[in-house]
Amino acid sequence: MAFWTDTSVSDDYTPDDRLMYLYVLTNPHTNLCGCYEISVLQISNETGFDRKKVGRLLDRAEHVHKTIVYSQESKELLILRWSKYNWTPSDKFRKPLLKEIEAVKCQVFKDYLMNLYLGNDNPIYRIDTVYSESGYGIDTTVTDTVTVTDTVSDTVSDSKPFKVIKSIYYPNDEKLNQAFQDFVEMRRMIKAPMTERAITIAMNKLSELAGNDNDLAIQIIDEAIEHNWKSFYPLKDERKKRSPTQEWEEA
Repeated sequence: MAFWTDTSVSDDYTPDDRLMYLYVLTNPHTNLCGCYEISVLQISNETGFDRKKVGRLLDRAEHVHKTIVYSQESKELLILRWSKYNWTPSDKFRKPLLKEIEAVKCQVFKDYLMNLYLGNDNPIYRIDTVYSESGYGIDTTVTDTVTVTDTVSDTVSDSKPFKVIKSIYYPNDEKLNQAFQDFVEMRRMIKAPMTERAITIAMNKLSELAGNDNDLAIQIIDEAIEHNWKSFYPLKDERKKRSPTQEWEEA
């Protein structure tokens, strides 16, 4: 019943947002772990929304309200707050719960749930997941859909569409985590979005440059964002001004 008195719901959710979230929480496909397989067509048939509208509402739930994550590749929907309100410490509950977690197809979703199951209340997870296909989810301004290759670089190609949905990179330092998120977003805005591998390479490079000095790491990130650089470079007493074109060529 608290759903109807939640200020975020009453203030920020449209009527369609509310119906979609109630559907996500109460449909017959839900389970103990809060991650279940369901297709966009099933959601469309059961809610009465057409597929394009389902795509927009799923996108809003992910990026505006941050309540779910959906993988088009495995056709699984993960409810991010499900464990808080539905999991119990009972041994009778945890045994079937673990069985459901082990059956999850999306490895990132499975790792996220396993972290919660093991008692980590702030699990690290980065999700690069296929989301949009031609016909739905494209006509939203929440985020851009791009294509990437499975190579060391993040060169755009004719591969499958991917996008970074949600990321927690440095769970022990909120400021550093936010700075790195800003860097990833800057890359997206200059039409140079990062793949999972590119993110890992960038984090390793930052570690080489800053070591355990998180304040220095933030300064390095801020400088990269300031100049729209695709990579990180050592701080210098006299900064060498570089154009974004020069940096892209070097990267």
